[in-house]
Amino acid sequence: MAEQANERLKQFLNEGRNWERKATNIPGVFLFRLQASKGRPASLAIENNPVDTYGCITKQRVLSESLYIIEVIIYE
Repeated sequence: MAEQANERLKQFLNEGRNWERKATNIPGVFLFRLQASKGRPASLAIENNPVDTYGCITKQRVLSESLYIIEVIIYE
């Protein structure tokens, strides 16, 4: 199961569009693909944004408050 999750993260990191948002199985938690820069490869970030009973985001997205950059290391 962990291997399948790693494959999905790797695919999103390699094939996703810059700033693409992907929902997770946890309400209010999303993955973002951040674009590469001169000194940093593309990476993934986690956004935590509360949702209402219908699954709609209840707050305006503020990157500095709700976005947590993570480094995804996938061992081959």
